[in-house]
Amino acid sequence: MDELLFVVGLGVGLLGVVTWGWKTLPDERWQFLASVPVGKTANGSWRGRNLTYYGALIATAVVVATAMMYLLMVATNMPLVGTVAVISSTLAICVPSSKLMARIVERKKHTSTIGGASFVGLLLAPWIIQGTQVVCRSTGAGQVPVMVVLAAVMICYTLGEGLGRLACISFGCCYGKPLAQVCP
Repeated sequence: MDELLFVVGLGVGLLGVVTWGWKTLPDERWQFLASVPVGKTANGSWRGRNLTYYGALIATAVVVATAMMYLLMVATNMPLVGTVAVISSTLAICVPSSKLMARIVERKKHTSTIGGASFVGLLLAPWIIQGTQVVCRSTGAGQVPVMVVLAAVMICYTLGEGLGRLACISFGCCYGKPLAQVCP
C-alpha cells in the first residue's frame, strides 16, 4: 500500500508541475532568471552573465532524478557505498561529457547538451555498475544487483528527461529564438 501511495502521490505531484509548466513557461518573462554582473567594460557599461530558467529547470531535473536514484537504491537495500559510487561515478562522467558532446556534435564551445550526457551515461551505466560491484565486494559491503540498478537508472533517466522537457518549453529554448521565429 505504501508503494501505491508513493507512486500515486508522485504522479499527481508531477502532473501538477507539468501542467503548470505547459501553461506558464512559454511566456517571454520565463527566459532569464537573473543577470549576474561580472565586471565593467572600458566604456563603463556592465558585462554580465545571464542565468536562464532553461538552465535552472535542467539542473532541477538532474537533482530530482539523482534524488530518485538514491531513494530507489536505498529501497532495494543497496549498500550505501554502492549507492554513492554509482551516483557519483555517473555524475562525474556525465557532467563533463555534456560539454564534450556539445563540442563534438554541435560544434559549440559554450554550451552543454543533456542528450550527450544521457548518451554517454546510458552507454557506460553497465560498466559503472560492474565497477561498483568490484568496490562493494572489496570493502565487504555486499552485492550490487546489476539488473535492479539498471532498472533504477532507466526510471530515473525517464523522470529527469521528462522534467527536463519543461526547460524546452520555457521561452528561450532553441538557442534563444523569439517565439515568432520558431516553427509552430
